[in-house]
Amino acid sequence: AAWERCRMQKRRAGARAARSYFRCASLVFAARLSSLLLPRTLLIPNTVHHTMAFRGLIVLALVIVFSLVGVNRLSDKVQPEVFEFLTKDTEKWLATLKEQGVPLNTDAKTASATLGAIELACAILLLTSFTQLAAFVLTCLMGAATYIRVLQNDEANLIYTAAGLAGLSFLALVMSPASAPKSKTA
Repeated sequence: AAWERCRMQKRRAGARAARSYFRCASLVFAARLSSLLLPRTLLIPNTVHHTMAFRGLIVLALVIVFSLVGVNRLSDKVQPEVFEFLTKDTEKWLATLKEQGVPLNTDAKTASATLGAIELACAILLLTSFTQLAAFVLTCLMGAATYIRVLQNDEANLIYTAAGLAGLSFLALVMSPASAPKSKTA
C-alpha cells in the first residue's frame, strides 16, 4: 500500500517530485527490509513490560538504600561510624527544625531510631502490595530531608542525594499500579 502511494505521488507530481518519490521509495524499502530482518517484537516494543522492569529496578534500589540506612540508624553494631554520622546529622536536623519553630522534645538517638524504623518499614512495605503507601511516606520523608539540607546550607552532594531519593520515591509512587476496584458479580 505504501509503495502504491509512492507511485501515485510520482504520477501526479511529475519530474518536480523526483526527490520526494525517491525518499518515499527508500523509506518503503527500509521498512520492508527491517520487517524481514527484525522480529516484530523489536519493531514495536512492549512498553508495559519495559515500564514494569524500570519500576522494579527503582523499587529494588529504594529497598536496598532504605534498608541499609534504616538498619544503620537503628543499631551501632553494623557500622559504628555510619551510626555516629547519622546521629550527629539528626542532631543538626533537630536544631534546624527547632529554629524553624517546630516543637520537638526528643533527643537525637530517639529521633534517629524513629527515622530508621520508618525507613526500614517502608523498605519492607515496598516489597508488598502497600507500595504506594511506602513510596508516599518515603517521598515525604526525603522531600523534608532535602528541604532541611537546603536550610542548613549542607554540601551539594548531600542535597542532591536527598533530592534524588525523593525523586526515585516519587517515581515509584507514580509508576506503581493502581489497585482496580473489585466488581461484585452476582
